[in-house]
Amino acid sequence: MSVRGSALSVVVVTAAGREEWAENCLESISASNGPEDVRVVTTPYFEVEGLRRALVAGEERFLLLQDSWEVESEAFWDHMPLTGSVWLFGRPVMYAGIYEADHLQPILDVVPTLTTKDQAIRYETLLCDRYSAAARVPHIWPNVTDHTALYQEWAFGRMNLVLGVPGVVIKRKGTWASGVTRAVRTDVTGVN
Repeated sequence: MSVRGSALSVVVVTAAGREEWAENCLESISASNGPEDVRVVTTPYFEVEGLRRALVAGEERFLLLQDSWEVESEAFWDHMPLTGSVWLFGRPVMYAGIYEADHLQPILDVVPTLTTKDQAIRYETLLCDRYSAAARVPHIWPNVTDHTALYQEWAFGRMNLVLGVPGVVIKRKGTWASGVTRAVRTDVTGVN
C-alpha cells in the first residue's frame, strides 16, 4: 500500500503574497501522484499556525510542508511511512514531516502564537525536539542539511539555498545557517 491510498493528508503552509510558491508546491504534489487530500493553510503566523489549523480541522496524521517544497517524483511518496511520524531532512528539520495529533496537541498547547520569522525559527528547535521525544521521530534523509545544500538559486524573487535529494524532492530556503555557501545555479528555467 502506498501513501496515496492511505489516510495520510498533506498540509501546505503559505502566506499572502506567496501564491506562486504555493502553486508550484501544489503542482509538484499532484504531478508526483501524491495524496489527493491536500489542505492549504494561508496564515501570517508561520508553520506553528499551520500545525494548529491542521488539528482544528481534525487531521489525525498529516505531512506538513511549507510552500517552498517541490516534490520532483513519485519516489518521494515511496519513502513516506504508512504509520508513525518522521522528519524529512536532518536538523534543522524546518517543521517538515509527518505529525500525529495525539503527540502534537500537548506540545502546541504550550507554544504561543508566533508573529515573527525570528520567533518561528527559535521555536522550531524547541517544538521539534519536544515532538521528537514524544513520538520518537526518525529522519528519512538525515544528511540533508543546510551544510549539505545542493546549490543557491534565484527563484520567486529571492535568493534561495536549495536542499534536497536530486530527482526526488527539494526545499528552497530564504534563511539558512551562517557560513553556508554554495555555487549559484544559473540554468534554472520555469522558476522566476
